[in-house]
Amino acid sequence: MTSGLPGDDKEQVRINLNGGLTLIPAPGFDRIAFDVKQIIEGYYKDTPIDIVPPVIKLRASGEPCVQMGKEHIGGHDCVLITSGPGTYKMICETQFLLGQIVGRRARRLMLVTAYQPLSRTDKDEGDLEFALQMHVVHLFKSAAYGKLDRIIVVDLHSAQGVQSGGQLGFITEISLARRVLKRAVQDAIKEFPQAKIILIFPDENAGKRFRDAVIRVRDEITREHSIELRILHGQKIREDSRNSQFLGLFGHLGDIEALKGGIGIIFDDEISTFGTNYDVAHEIWRRYDPRALRSAAIHGVFSENAAERISSATNPISRIYITDTVPFDDRPHLNHLFESQRVVCVPWVQDLAQVIYHYHWGQSIREKR
Repeated sequence: MTSGLPGDDKEQVRINLNGGLTLIPAPGFDRIAFDVKQIIEGYYKDTPIDIVPPVIKLRASGEPCVQMGKEHIGGHDCVLITSGPGTYKMICETQFLLGQIVGRRARRLMLVTAYQPLSRTDKDEGDLEFALQMHVVHLFKSAAYGKLDRIIVVDLHSAQGVQSGGQLGFITEISLARRVLKRAVQDAIKEFPQAKIILIFPDENAGKRFRDAVIRVRDEITREHSIELRILHGQKIREDSRNSQFLGLFGHLGDIEALKGGIGIIFDDEISTFGTNYDVAHEIWRRYDPRALRSAAIHGVFSENAAERISSATNPISRIYITDTVPFDDRPHLNHLFESQRVVCVPWVQDLAQVIYHYHWGQSIREKR
């Protein structure tokens, strides 16, 4: 570090009061952590990164234990990288890891849980089920003995989800909607250069949720390709969290008419069982006669028999665009979907690297993206 004296020409060294930067990948997130390390160290020369992969084992009794030493954690700025869905295993592992990191005397601790666990349970459902999103945040806070500094999430199901942190700025939401939408639209333009492109939201709430991203993509597409991106909203009645009835599409009459022979791109925040997407796509295909249907979403949960529905010959959606906020590394049963281009992954590691770097240096996460 320079002394500030005349003639002192040594290289300036940047000092971070939160210590060095350490990434701690939950099981299954090692690749993402190493990719983030390569991006930050390759682009930002002032931030070396340590990676500490924990080992989670079961004892002979079936009880869990976590093996993780103090090296690179004590006195460091630590980032735990994981993601939902919020299964018992995911929530328990995250709690154990948070407690272990605090016990190893991390200077500061941030949790990245891209697909926020229980994020869809943001309101009571019937007389028997409470909303649980705030509850799981409290579990994480408690596991970290109150020393968890921030949670980073991606495209919550409801904008009000950031309030489940219980304090200002505790949960920061990052949006990947623009990145996924633009990739899906650009590919459609390349493959169908003369066709009209129609973006379809399953309901009006989804349209409002991603309004800013849609406006940016529409303006960029108009500027770069001189093509008008048309927008339609679905209308449906939701019976519960798993079932809904599709009533039809609404929007400008010209946009609805453009769907006949056009390319429809259905966009939502996540794809879980692919049941709703499958049913809505069939109704759109039957009623509006598009040339092709695509789908795009942020979180590829792909639970239950989603893979079978997606690869089915009766599925009218020819391609699905998704991010890897829920990693695919340990889900080999989905490999054939990527190999056949039925599913295309738009990685989010570049965004994650920027978020972690700017958080570490105390800079605005949203402004720097």
